[in-house]
Amino acid sequence: MEGIQQHIVSPEQKLLKTFVCDGCHQHVSKTELIIPSGPRAGERVIANYGCRCDNIKLAKAAEQKYNQLKHRKLMASFNYYSLINDSLKEATFDNFDAPDSNLKRAKEKALAYSHSFDRKQNLLLTGDYGTGKSHLSISITKALMKRNYECLFLSLPKLLTKIKGTYNTKGSQKMSC
Repeated sequence: MEGIQQHIVSPEQKLLKTFVCDGCHQHVSKTELIIPSGPRAGERVIANYGCRCDNIKLAKAAEQKYNQLKHRKLMASFNYYSLINDSLKEATFDNFDAPDSNLKRAKEKALAYSHSFDRKQNLLLTGDYGTGKSHLSISITKALMKRNYECLFLSLPKLLTKIKGTYNTKGSQKMSC
């Protein structure tokens, strides 16, 4: 270890100025360095010691990437485990057609519910077949997943079909161990 430290040469340094960075609000020392050895020996470089702007930018990019991956994972789980009719897979608030005032009001309430969701309140959608209950439910679910809630959508007829498929149709059979 002593042999290596004998060959390490510190660069020549000259303090050019100190200032507070507008981006990260840290005290920064702008320093000129002269590279002492290697292929870039003698080259002058400027270093801003104390500035955290690059670190902050990298941290924000990493957090954004993490959130994108997390959202993709949530969507993949939702798409895999939810029981949704193919016609509703692309359902959102944006593509909900509300031709009358009752459906417009239902959409507004569903949208408000998705914005104020706090795990303490419930919402019950009732109405005739084909009025948009499932569309609005899926829209709420997708809006909540954008806020990092884990969600699942189950169509009752599809759920019952899936449960029925687990029944033994050949009569009861004895289990043997």
